[in-house]
Amino acid sequence: ISIYFEKSHFVFLSHQGYVFSFFDTNEDAHNPPVYVYKEGDLTFERVDEKVSDFLQRLLEEQTTAWNGVSD
Repeated sequence: ISIYFEKSHFVFLSHQGYVFSFFDTNEDAHNPPVYVYKEGDLTFERVDEKVSDFLQRLLEEQTTAWNGVSD
């Protein structure tokens, strides 16, 4: 069984070549849901309802991580 990205999938983030974050350009044009694919998975996981939610969460996670480093 294989899983493929569609031409309408826009990958905007990759982590070490085995995790990809993307949205489908056929969905909400202004703020589409975000999906993640991890190598070996048989499905895409919907992780946020909106790109803006995804980016906000990512910013908060990274800020928290960096604040922990300086403590």
